[in-house]
Amino acid sequence: MSPTPRYPGVYIEEAPGTLSPPASVPTSLTAFIGAARRGPVNSAQKVSSMQDFERRFGGLHTEYMLGYAVQHYFRNGGREACIVRVFNGDPAACTAAFALPAGNQQLVLEAASPGSWGLCLRATVDHMTGGPADEAFFNLTVEELNAGTAVSTEVFRDLCSDPASPRFIDNALARSSRLVRVRHGLPAGSRPDPAVVAVVDENGQLNPGASAGCDGDAISDAELIGGPITGTGLYALESTRFNLLCLPPPQRATDVAPATWATAAACCQRYRALLLIDAPANWSTATLGPELRALREQIGLSAAANTAIYFPRLLFADPLAGNRAAAFAPCGAIAGAIARNDAERGLWKAPSGESANLIGAQESTLPLDEPQQKLLNKQGLNCLRNFHGRGLVIWGVRTLAGADELGSEWKYIAVRRLALFIEQSLEAALAWAVFEPNGEALWARLRQEASSFMQSLLHEGAFQGSKPEEAFFVQCGRESTAPNDLAQGRIILLIGFAPIKPAEFILLRLRLLTADAAS
Repeated sequence: MSPTPRYPGVYIEEAPGTLSPPASVPTSLTAFIGAARRGPVNSAQKVSSMQDFERRFGGLHTEYMLGYAVQHYFRNGGREACIVRVFNGDPAACTAAFALPAGNQQLVLEAASPGSWGLCLRATVDHMTGGPADEAFFNLTVEELNAGTAVSTEVFRDLCSDPASPRFIDNALARSSRLVRVRHGLPAGSRPDPAVVAVVDENGQLNPGASAGCDGDAISDAELIGGPITGTGLYALESTRFNLLCLPPPQRATDVAPATWATAAACCQRYRALLLIDAPANWSTATLGPELRALREQIGLSAAANTAIYFPRLLFADPLAGNRAAAFAPCGAIAGAIARNDAERGLWKAPSGESANLIGAQESTLPLDEPQQKLLNKQGLNCLRNFHGRGLVIWGVRTLAGADELGSEWKYIAVRRLALFIEQSLEAALAWAVFEPNGEALWARLRQEASSFMQSLLHEGAFQGSKPEEAFFVQCGRESTAPNDLAQGRIILLIGFAPIKPAEFILLRLRLLTADAAS
């Protein structure tokens, strides 16, 4: 509160600063797209652990590579993931449903999402409610069964069929149930009879009034891509700010097609994210060069700067096959290692080397030696190598645009990700400037806020140099904005920075002293 002057003198007021560095955005939120046992279809859903994924999407499935990739991600240090479940079939037709008797009518419940998992649902209705005796309240218990035993139970008390009531069953289930929704409700004032009803009886047969759920057909690249009008596949991420994108193989024995990688790379360029590409399972060092160039040409050099490709596949223990080793695409483990690196060192440190070990990986499907590493590295491919005493590590730091012959300024993953991080952070932090008067006061404040943010990154070690003038510059005003831009209501904020590039090549010069020299 300002002091109230009552006599001549000097009055001191401590005022909070009006400017503060912009809050930085997350750096390693990873989006995954693929098939799952259950869960919302074509809806971006965040999960914070493998246990969370299992609760919401059903855990591992032998043919669904999404679950394995998410498991590898969290095991290697991932903290938050955004899951898009895709489905090949009519979700409504593939959703299990069952009817609860209500006199001459029926209350029809359906599984909360499509899939054969819905065949294991059972519902129990009773009238022992705490509501008024003259009201049609009822209690509902819903169970998910496994071999006749409930593995998940939800209890909803004092429900009714009146849309005007806060206890309206349709709203209560949509808001709170992970298991069921109302497909067909009852008229207001009515309620289902006391009963125990399951989708499938003890003999495995559908009960009367029930319909089967199914898992649809195997997904393909078409489901991964989806469509902008329907908001499916990649386009389900339209309103989600993510940093890394993983597209696990559609099926265990298939690879993502080059055209799909190209579409995903364009998506990541638009969203300022990095696409992690799994080299196809059949790539070998003998044929890799032409195939890598063909993939880069299909993606395009501009979008290739927002991609990184990793080779070869990795062997992990498969929990669904007695923990025997099986080959998996590495994208989930790579994303987890990147997230771990960001948390421990910062995204300006290249996610590679001894600290980027791949936890849980037993071996690679194709061991690589030094000459092969040299050949592949110069082409912009990141190798996964096994070193004695270190285990399997990421041994490459380049984007797909990072081939030596291309000379791209976005050669290195860390440099590209730092630029994307700065863009995203300042875009979010400076949105207040829209519609402000376009003059000196605005320009000065933009310079101040952007400089404060860049200064904070300098202190964290993101740039070369020890002084701001050695590390970055910020321009905003007539020196960065042309007169025509000013006339059109535009203001250009120009930022330059000196990134710390990875020490990709370490040269050691050894001099041996002879006995004569030593004397």
